[in-house]
Amino acid sequence: MAKGNSRKRHDRARAQALRAEDARSRADAEARRHFDAVFERAIDPALPPAGLAALILDELPDSIAAARIARTRAQRAEESATPAQWPHSDATFAPLAETARLMLAARPASPPPGVLAFAAVAAHFAEDEAEARRHADALLDITRAAGDDAVLELAEEVLSWTHPQEAVEIAERYAAQHHRKRNRARLVHDVASFEAEGQAMKREVEAVFADEKDGGRAAAEMIRAAQQRVLEAPSFSREDMRRDQARLARKMSKPLRPIADRAVAGAYLERAFTELSMPTTKDPADPDAAGKAN
Repeated sequence: MAKGNSRKRHDRARAQALRAEDARSRADAEARRHFDAVFERAIDPALPPAGLAALILDELPDSIAAARIARTRAQRAEESATPAQWPHSDATFAPLAETARLMLAARPASPPPGVLAFAAVAAHFAEDEAEARRHADALLDITRAAGDDAVLELAEEVLSWTHPQEAVEIAERYAAQHHRKRNRARLVHDVASFEAEGQAMKREVEAVFADEKDGGRAAAEMIRAAQQRVLEAPSFSREDMRRDQARLARKMSKPLRPIADRAVAGAYLERAFTELSMPTTKDPADPDAAGKAN
């Protein structure tokens, strides 16, 4: 009799656990549908900064996935620019900066995570790294209290783009401590590592232009080398490669400004940017490819 009662209690507990898991799954699916609907509205280029700020404050104030909206809008703004516009695109991200400003002004005392996440990514694309760091630190303070999963989500949505090396370290720690979930951590690690390499390339270009002699040729060669590294990256689809090659070129465009208007340097850079928009599997060291490029 006692054994029968024990079995019934076990069955009831199991059924209760299954119902709870089913409820969580339904709630997660509904949250994803809600985010997808808001996301589609938020990335509409016709939506002005005031409308976007209101939408995020109303629908996603506590979701750091709001960073994805800033990232997508920034990338689309980059993709719509022509090579001739890249070195002179300070205004490209002005709508993002204005959206962040409006949201921060609306919640000055304690900006919610969604606002901080959007503002951090917007500041990064505008190359205001001090502001991006300030918002990222505020997010880290919030998410650390929520546990490791929340910190990994922050690394995935925000830090992989604003502070990729920090995201790599978070992903490595997470994988070491949570073996059953290490596949997600590896994905965050791969994306952040790729972005960190792109930022390192940008610093290399800036170092080249500390000495501008023949800088155009040197920069063009660097861009071609970056192109090949993108093609060899194992974790990205062909579509991702095309997008990230273009992003890498544009990211490196700002330090090219000192010589962008010089005829010879400009010719090298324009050619290199054009090549980046049409990926090839040819090795940049191949004499035929080098002959065509130069």
